[in-house]
Amino acid sequence: MTYSKANYKTDKFLKLGSQNSKMGGILDKLIAFEKENQIYNETLWGRFIEIFTYPSDVGDRGWRCEYWGKMMRGAASVYAYTHDEELYSVLRKAVTGLLDVAEEDGRISSYSRDREFDGWDMWGRKYIMLGLQYFCEVCREQELIDRCHIEMCRQLDYIIAHIGRGKKPITSASRHWLGANSCSVLEPVVRLYNVTGKKEYKDFADYIVDVCYGNEAELNIFKAALEDKLDPHQYCEQKAYETMSCFEGLMEYYRLTGEEKHLKACLNFARRVLESEISVIGCCGCTHELFDNTRLSQVDPQKDGIMQETCVSVTWMKFCGQLLRLTGDYRYADAIEQTFFNAFLGAANFPLKPFTHIVSGRGITEHIEIRGVLPFDSYSPLRAGRRGKQIGGMKLDPKGTFYGCCACIAPMGIGTLTETALLCSENGLVINSYMNGYLTADGVRFDIESGYPYDGKIKITVNGEGEFELALRIPAWSKETSLKVNGEAVTVEVGYTKINRKWTNGDVIELCLDDSVYPILPPEDSPCKDNYIALRKGAIVLALDKRISDPRAKVLLPESGKLEFCELECDALPYYNLSLGVKQKDGSILHVVDYASAGTTFDNESECAAWLER
Repeated sequence: MTYSKANYKTDKFLKLGSQNSKMGGILDKLIAFEKENQIYNETLWGRFIEIFTYPSDVGDRGWRCEYWGKMMRGAASVYAYTHDEELYSVLRKAVTGLLDVAEEDGRISSYSRDREFDGWDMWGRKYIMLGLQYFCEVCREQELIDRCHIEMCRQLDYIIAHIGRGKKPITSASRHWLGANSCSVLEPVVRLYNVTGKKEYKDFADYIVDVCYGNEAELNIFKAALEDKLDPHQYCEQKAYETMSCFEGLMEYYRLTGEEKHLKACLNFARRVLESEISVIGCCGCTHELFDNTRLSQVDPQKDGIMQETCVSVTWMKFCGQLLRLTGDYRYADAIEQTFFNAFLGAANFPLKPFTHIVSGRGITEHIEIRGVLPFDSYSPLRAGRRGKQIGGMKLDPKGTFYGCCACIAPMGIGTLTETALLCSENGLVINSYMNGYLTADGVRFDIESGYPYDGKIKITVNGEGEFELALRIPAWSKETSLKVNGEAVTVEVGYTKINRKWTNGDVIELCLDDSVYPILPPEDSPCKDNYIALRKGAIVLALDKRISDPRAKVLLPESGKLEFCELECDALPYYNLSLGVKQKDGSILHVVDYASAGTTFDNESECAAWLER
């Protein structure tokens, strides 16, 4: 097994090309759920394409224009994992359907020409290009790839003709977040330059980067990150999703230019997000979708509105996937896992509970109630509260139906986990995920037997031969870890334990991660540090659910050390991933379930809590 050193100019880890891997358990369930309810739905794709056949977003300067590209990006990533021919056929039809609505000069927009480059128009154009780019990565037909590239170039050429130095400033192409949503077009611009080499695309990327360093406008988020004096909630704008999207573009720009200051800015930003913004379930923001010093606000009882947006969860996972490849730092793989198994998985609407939207105002004399099913919820509670509070990014269409941004982005959450499960390094392979199933690369297959992430005992059987380094991720939460290869103990290091050997068919790796139950306390500087406690079992956050335990009850849990626990049946929940009884100070048993299984009636019947009152 050999690898070209030229590929590692900027990235420590690389994504593998087409591979045959299969992870079962909860991932199987998610993909089957997607197949039934979202990305295979040709009618839904048709609705999203229709958005571009008339100025559907002009009336409210909306973001319906993001739905097609956002869902295509994730759906193509899911296809890269499943290789399902039915899905490929659906996506191919969705792509050609979109290309067919392009105007003569390449313009694809849900805004009329006299109202374009306002509201979320640039954001929607960004997602059109990203959706096409991700599809091209899995497309098997060169003619269709070429057509996509032509249309993306026409789209970007149209943008450059109207936006930039001496034209309309990119920050003025939106009325929101100082134009950060418009500047996030940087990512597909750089990606398209990489394909075409057109100088004007590099020039436009240079312009956007200058803007975000504060050289062209008030927006100076890259400069703030480079100087490293502020946390993200102290930046000139604090919208978590859009800000992270801009930094994703900066990472692509760093890959293009190799200028270390851009990597430094991204790493500074990521470190401060990890330190100040990531909640116990792996998301950001307790003031709706804003960075707001979540490390403290997550236990602030005054923060009781919508919080922990699913769009933020998925964007954070995707951002961490980029950082993992750039740096080879295991903490980003840990972060992906924390978010995926808690915040993201908890948003999946497996029971297909209908959500209700009330239309009012703007000349409507009475409230109109519209009900519909979305496959993913938009916000997640941390303290005692309910799921299904509000539909994030909800927009109506002329047929009286609605959709939302958090539902559209969800497939990318699945794609991020699958594409980072097995990576390659300069010296070999890197395993980041231990879910039951198999991972395959370069003729070597790793058969994994486990109940992960709900159980820490993992057996990996090597099928194939080769001399290479195998790096196994040892998550930071595993306080006591053991590792054996063919029965012989191997010294373990938190991060990546690297095993260099000539692997032979039938070699067995036994990894035991510490999945004991441990308490998590709020930060010491939190004014509410004595009021709450959380529980973690490995990567899984445990929660109370009203159907089995009062989420507002005072708990009597010890504050340090391993906690005694036992498995419990849970007849009150129709399904769950993990159900435990945890022993309290007074000897009583507290019944908890995994956070993702709590609150799944999406109403007050199953109020839930990750932070428990004490």
